[in-house]
Amino acid sequence: MTLTIHDLERLQEKLKEDHCDYQLELQEGNIVVMSPSDIESSEIGAEFIRLLGN
Repeated sequence: MTLTIHDLERLQEKLKEDHCDYQLELQEGNIVVMSPSDIESSEIGAEFIRLLGN
């Protein structure tokens, strides 16, 4: 079964109504639940923003 962006949006709305904060991606017609960010990825993002500001 191949899913569409519309299917992904409907699922995200339903999860939001249920107060679930999952990060979802649509990859080749399949919905993939992404893992939450960790401290390392947050630090990399902060460093990237700092470098863009300079």
